Amino acid sequence: LLAGTSSTLSRYSAGGWVDLLDTLTVSQRWKFTQFGDYVVCVNGGDTQEVDLLAGTADDLTGAPKGTSVTVVGDQVVIGQANGDISLVQWSAFNDHTGWTPGVDQSGFQPMLTGGEVMGLAGGEFGIILQRQRLVRMSRTGDASAPFAFDEITPNVGCASKGSVAQAGRSVFFLSDRGFMACEDGQVPVPIGNEKVDRDFQAQIPRDEWERIYSGVDPRNTLVW
Repeated sequence: LLAGTSSTLSRYSAGGWVDLLDTLTVSQRWKFTQFGDYVVCVNGGDTQEVDLLAGTADDLTGAPKGTSVTVVGDQVVIGQANGDISLVQWSAFNDHTGWTPGVDQSGFQPMLTGGEVMGLAGGEFGIILQRQRLVRMSRTGDASAPFAFDEITPNVGCASKGSVAQAGRSVFFLSDRGFMACEDGQVPVPIGNEKVDRDFQAQIPRDEWERIYSGVDPRNTLVW
């Protein structure tokens, strides 16, 4: 288990929390993704990596700062790279330490329409959740252009970065229309129609939506 706070990055070991990094200054939420024996960690500041075998952590040299992170195929992908809210950047092939664009399939893609990149989901293909739309990020097999970007929907986007949760090939998020599920990269469907969406919006004002935390409980097949 790993946890990030406003000043530390810690792991749970032998019944207690051990700080891997401290004296950090973190103003945004932590996001984590596992890549082999490493975990890549973003928080809007310097990107870090955790070596799971050695139990150590350090800055991931060369990697862009970001607010979201995932793995698509054999490459790490970071959203809002280096403070650009519409930019997605990915690592070299099978190398989470290689971030020079054009080298070993590393590259970037500005999302020129759809607004701010709110979150990412990964796996065999990626889902880029923007403020006004969703985009599928698919591997092409072409080393010079390793990914293709196809719009899933132009009129449903993610309204809260903290609402994004993934379970396998399913991605859950809060939109302006209510809670949604995107299955297998297809057009999202509403899952909170009527009572759930109405109750939520009546209790939680929009200016509080960024305070949401979300997760998936696979044992009880629930999204919280």
